Amino acid sequence: CALPILTQQWLKRYARVTPFVWRPEVTADRFLNLFAHGRFFLANSDLVWRSRFFVSLRDQACLLARMQGEAQAGLPRLKAAAALTLAGLCLSTPRNTVLGLKFLAAEIERQILPDGGHVSRSPEALAEAFRVLCMVRQTLGHAHRAVPPFLQAALERMAPMLRFFRM
Repeated sequence: CALPILTQQWLKRYARVTPFVWRPEVTADRFLNLFAHGRFFLANSDLVWRSRFFVSLRDQACLLARMQGEAQAGLPRLKAAAALTLAGLCLSTPRNTVLGLKFLAAEIERQILPDGGHVSRSPEALAEAFRVLCMVRQTLGHAHRAVPPFLQAALERMAPMLRFFRM
């Protein structure tokens, strides 16, 4: 499979911080995809490559923790907070988990309306926010951590709104 080779090339090419590739919203999207599909390209990889990969993830998580607040307002900032939470859970860095959940609570308060809709009123943004928040809830469960009430309440408000848009 070419994916590990492409990932290796990316790690070499962007080892140093560059303006576009390391913006918080881009890093967040990269993290969300890596955490969703990591098993696929970590399977059957050698120890040296896996070690480089996890060092890169650690560096990216540190940068995301510092720059999370600089993500574009709206859905990109919600995704950055979720990605930081996932990074903390998946890379065993409790500080990032706590910080990510704090940012996530603030973004849910800002973006998820009492009726369950997204502040943008975009069904697409609502579906994406729901997907990302479900990833966080599922990962908290796998890590044997309690799902914070603010997260569970937001998902419970969002689900009926998504069913409404599906009709």
